[in-house]
Amino acid sequence: MIVTLGDQGAWIESYGISELLDPFDVPVVASVAAGDAFNGGLGVGIASGMDLLDAAWLGMASGAICVSRDGAQEAMGSKTEVLALMDSKTK
Repeated sequence: MIVTLGDQGAWIESYGISELLDPFDVPVVASVAAGDAFNGGLGVGIASGMDLLDAAWLGMASGAICVSRDGAQEAMGSKTEVLALMDSKTK
């Protein structure tokens, strides 16, 4: 189970994982499509063979970029942007 918590991050509870993921520090412009961005990133991560924790970080990075921009589809980050933001938090 993953619960997104907006500016508080996300909570993961699944198969031995019980962890609060701290949010990315980005300016919030709009929250339109943030959940879609998170779910898209999570799905891509899982489909790419990432473990659940890394896939959740990918979803969080996708959502963070989305909220830092205005709009919906146009607010989505590129693969390069999302991976760079994810790496800044998880390395």
